[in-house]
Amino acid sequence: MLASAILAVLAALLLLSGQRLPPDYLLASGAVAILLVGGWLAGRRGLILAALVVLVGARVVFSINSDLADRLPPDKTGMDISFTGSVCEFPRRQDGSLRFVLETRLPGAATGVPKRILVTWYDTAPEIWPGEVWQLQVRVRPPRGSANPGAFDYERWLFSERIGATGWVRESAENRRLPAEQPACRASQARAVLARRMAALLTGREAAPYVLGLSVGAYQALAAEEWEMLRRTGTVHLVSISGFHIALVAGPFALAGLLPGGGAQAAHQLLDIAHIN
Repeated sequence: MLASAILAVLAALLLLSGQRLPPDYLLASGAVAILLVGGWLAGRRGLILAALVVLVGARVVFSINSDLADRLPPDKTGMDISFTGSVCEFPRRQDGSLRFVLETRLPGAATGVPKRILVTWYDTAPEIWPGEVWQLQVRVRPPRGSANPGAFDYERWLFSERIGATGWVRESAENRRLPAEQPACRASQARAVLARRMAALLTGREAAPYVLGLSVGAYQALAAEEWEMLRRTGTVHLVSISGFHIALVAGPFALAGLLPGGGAQAAHQLLDIAHIN
C-alpha cells in the first residue's frame, strides 16, 4: 500500500507542476496503475484504498475541467452582453465603485456566459443587496491577472472563486432590478434581511461594522482603514473565520428566541453580557 500511496503522491505532484491537465488517456492510465499496484501489494484492502484515491482524484479532475470549461470564450472579449443573475454575496463599495459576484441564470458554452461573473459598477451604482435579481448589460472579459512575482495572484484567486469572467456595467436602459424573480440563493436573501435590521438597531455605534461582519458576513461595512488595520495586525482571519464560530453559538439562541416563554429574554441577556458597543 505504501507504493500505491507514493504513486498517487507522484501523480498529484505531476498534475500540480504542469500548466494544464494531461490528456484523458494518461489520467485513465494513471488511475489503472494505482488500482493495480494497490491490489497487488495489499490485496483487497489495498484495492479499496486505491479506489478511494482514484475516486477523489477523479472528482478533483472533473471539478477542474468543469471550471476551465465555464469561462468566457476569447472571441467574446470586450463585448457588451445582457444577462440576468442573482447577487448571492454582499457587494463591496470601494473607490467610488461597487463590486459583486453575479450568479447568472443561463450559464454554459451555448450562451457564452459563465456561471459566476465578477461585476464592477462605477459611479452611479445603486444599493444592491444579496438575494436580489438584476438584469444588467456588462462589458465582459476573461478572468486574467498580472503575472508579477511576489505579488497577489489575482487570476488564481478568480479561479479559486470559480469566476469565469469579469466586467463592468454599461449605461443602459436594460439595467434594472427584477423584484418578481426568485434568486438562486435564498439563504443570502435572509442574511440581507438580518443585516438591514441589525444595521438599523446599531446605527451610530462604532462596533456596528464588526458586528455585521462577524454575524452575517457583511464585511463591506468595514472601511478601508479598518481593513488596513486588520492586515497590519494580522487579525484578518479572526474577522473572516470567527464569524462561523459565532454563528454556531448564536444559532441556538436565535432558535430559542422563537420559542414561547423566556427564549427572547435569554437572548437579550446574552447580548447584555457581551457588552456590544
